Amino acid sequence: MSRIIVKLLMCCAIGVVSDNKWPAIVEPPEIQIVPGMSAINDPLEVQAVPDSSVTVRCILSTELHNKAKDVIWFLGKEKVPENQYNVTNSSVAEVHLINLQPTETSMLGSHLLSCCLPGINGSPYQLLAVTNVIVSYPPCAPFNITCYTMDILYMNCSWILSECVEPQKTIFHLRYDVSTHPCDNVYKNMPMGHSAVKSSLCDVQGDQGWCRINTLRWSAGRYYRLWVEGSNAIGVNNSSISCHSLWNIVKPNPPSKVNLSLSGSLAPHLQIHWLYPEGGLASSFFPLVYEIHYNRNSFDPEPQVFFMENTSRELDMAVSCTNPSARVRAQSVKGYGYWSDWSPLAMLKIAQLQAPQRGPDIWRDIRKTSEGSYSLKLFWKMLSKHEAQCFVQTYTVVIQMQDLPRSVQDVGNTTTFQIDINNNSCCVEVWANNFIGTSQNNTRLCIPAVGQFGKPPCDVKVERANHKGLWVTWKPPSEMTPLRYVVEWRKGHELDTGPAQWMRVHNSNKSDIHRIYLTGEFVDYVRYKVSVYATFPGGEGEPSSEYVYIRQGVPQVAPRNVRIQNSSWEGFDLRWDVLPISLRKGFILGYRIFYWPSNKPPSSVQNVTLYGGELVQSYRLLGLEPDVEYVVRILAFTEAGDGPQSNLKKAITSLNTGMNVVIWVSVISGTLLLVLTCTIMLVVYRQPAICVVLYSQQVPDPKNCSWAKDMDFTKPDTLHEALKVVSMLPEPWLLQLELQEVSQITEHKLDESEKDASACRVFLNASDPSGMEEAGMDINEFNVELPFPLVKNRVTGIDLSIIPSNISQDTF
Repeated sequence: MSRIIVKLLMCCAIGVVSDNKWPAIVEPPEIQIVPGMSAINDPLEVQAVPDSSVTVRCILSTELHNKAKDVIWFLGKEKVPENQYNVTNSSVAEVHLINLQPTETSMLGSHLLSCCLPGINGSPYQLLAVTNVIVSYPPCAPFNITCYTMDILYMNCSWILSECVEPQKTIFHLRYDVSTHPCDNVYKNMPMGHSAVKSSLCDVQGDQGWCRINTLRWSAGRYYRLWVEGSNAIGVNNSSISCHSLWNIVKPNPPSKVNLSLSGSLAPHLQIHWLYPEGGLASSFFPLVYEIHYNRNSFDPEPQVFFMENTSRELDMAVSCTNPSARVRAQSVKGYGYWSDWSPLAMLKIAQLQAPQRGPDIWRDIRKTSEGSYSLKLFWKMLSKHEAQCFVQTYTVVIQMQDLPRSVQDVGNTTTFQIDINNNSCCVEVWANNFIGTSQNNTRLCIPAVGQFGKPPCDVKVERANHKGLWVTWKPPSEMTPLRYVVEWRKGHELDTGPAQWMRVHNSNKSDIHRIYLTGEFVDYVRYKVSVYATFPGGEGEPSSEYVYIRQGVPQVAPRNVRIQNSSWEGFDLRWDVLPISLRKGFILGYRIFYWPSNKPPSSVQNVTLYGGELVQSYRLLGLEPDVEYVVRILAFTEAGDGPQSNLKKAITSLNTGMNVVIWVSVISGTLLLVLTCTIMLVVYRQPAICVVLYSQQVPDPKNCSWAKDMDFTKPDTLHEALKVVSMLPEPWLLQLELQEVSQITEHKLDESEKDASACRVFLNASDPSGMEEAGMDINEFNVELPFPLVKNRVTGIDLSIIPSNISQDTF
């Protein structure tokens, strides 16, 4: 515990405290310092660090002899507890101040310590003496001292304060001395001669400080030993000592008047030049080497770096529409000291120097108009800044149609142009223009005359590659050898009119298979159309195209506009609209139909899966119960899974009253008539012949034909007109049936695809085997194929009986 003794002498001790004025007059006190303690500059202050303790002594004058035991101590407004008092003798009173703390308002604390006696004449206390007790932290230690000199007069040093509680009223000085001793450990540890030490006041801001030494000595054998000293009322704190030769800490000023310019006319070049740093050391006394950082454009990631001793350099070939920049710094050519700061950035804006290098790459979209001619839409890719020599001002479209003069049209700064062309061939170019001139190397695109387009490539295949790109493969056309190929891809909208992208592929591959990889911003769940064109001398031929998805998903919506039509006692027709391409999210493989009676739970659902792709739009649902309400839902599916189901649709099958009675009466009557006729023929003529009877019934439509609803083979007149027997059983006992088409049974016009449909199989059953044997036939059952297209939707049976052979065919 530090012990500070303060001896106070008073000439007048009588008075009262009133109006913040001290009636007692205090003469300069006598201060006694305990041996071993640091000297206190101000004898009226007691100085201590936080959390320390001090002892203060009050020595009474002779008039107050024997009053030491009555002394009362106050620290600020608070009375010091009496257990901290001590009376040395009748004239000396002491107080022990323990665990001192700084004030709350700042880290520098000041407490007023008062030595008093009990009051007289109504006053509470008599003030004998007062002193300040200052509680503060010692200075923080400076460190990381860095010094440099920029000329022959000054040395600049900077440093950082260590992390500590920084007190107020701390003063920092840079202390230094000069010696001829080298900067080694011996010199750094030599005692400091106070007579030779000089100092310079430092500026402090935050945790950083700056100092300057004036009047430097530049001889080769001079070394500077320096340190930073911080001092306040509590004590002193020094940095570590650093030692420097001035040659090793020289930092030149930045090079001055740095400038970029163009030189030359035919092929301009970019040059940079500058001057030796202003101020500081002379160039003859201190030669420099320079470092140049050069950027052709502001967005260049890394600069080009050059080192040289001259003050100018040719940097690069000048490029149109660039903004080159450069900066320079310097250092001693012998490597002494530090690099200078960078010079201010020198910049130059280079405008256009020449016409665009080439015209844009062009492509086309050909559509047939309502008048029979063709509409040609041209589009082209923007030129890069390098190709355009900064930028393109306008584009010019040049059209050369067969047997017509050349047409030149300025279309402005756009990338599309549309014209109507006749059925003859034509060629098109697009020129790029800037302020200097027009491009000379231009792409020429030719469109052959109608009907003269070349053959398309063969076996085009498009495959997905990791959901990021597409592999496209193809083979050359079967006849001519193309000059090159064009691969085009676009989003496949309803009319395939999405924006096109294209790539030209040289025909340098000697093999029969060509293969390229397409990359771009392909979007998942979007259909793309990829087309490959072969380019011939007269232009591109017909394309060969494929559709593809980079990634397939399930359909976004359910089939729309679901309708129920032609309800009968055993079923009804379902129809729906084709989904828009943008909502399919993949290739539609087919549809699923779910149905169940409405009076039963959905768990009794049945389903039918229809394959056939996205164009299937109808299905006749059969095998239902009559007079029952059914619930139907439909969904579309892709390779990724099922899409959402449609809203519920309900339909009631019709009643089946009376129909069975008519059918059975007709069947029974016909059978009896057949038996009677055949019996008479056998009895009267007794010669073998063949009798054919046709019958039919409604069955589910196996081909799901949309016109099947128009056919009703349960009607007798339809059956009567449908087929006729035109041949008997002649020698050598061969059975031949010829069937003729009866067009009046329906108004439906059959197209060629329906007429080519496969026929159904008809069974011929022998009703009298013995008669067959007499006729020379040893078989009981055989089949024939009916090519008549209408019967492909029904199953038809033919019964055989043995009848006399001389019966005319008119009998049937």
